[in-house]
Amino acid sequence: MEQVSRWLNIDASFYNNYDFKVLNKSVNAKNAGQFDKYRTFRRGIRKLVKALPGFISKPIKSVAKPMDSAVMQMATSEWGDVNIEAALLQKLNEYYKTDQEELKNLNTKITRV
Repeated sequence: MEQVSRWLNIDASFYNNYDFKVLNKSVNAKNAGQFDKYRTFRRGIRKLVKALPGFISKPIKSVAKPMDSAVMQMATSEWGDVNIEAALLQKLNEYYKTDQEELKNLNTKITRV
């Protein structure tokens, strides 16, 4: 991040001791339709709970967190290995060749800064 901020002419000292944590991990839903319905339901409940006074919303939140963890464990699975045929992989590499070169050039510019 320091290199990116220098490349953008932003003060890089902010990132000297900054520790980034992954908060929004991608998940592999076992049943995408049901998982989307759960997430929509959860968003709706959160809006309602936010409007409630603290003495009511805190107990609801304390119950919701472990329930959310349990649902996530039941409804998601680990990402497996991706198997792509060699011909398809070659076709994709050829199609995105210019994009890959642009990214390499951008990366070289950032690391030089």
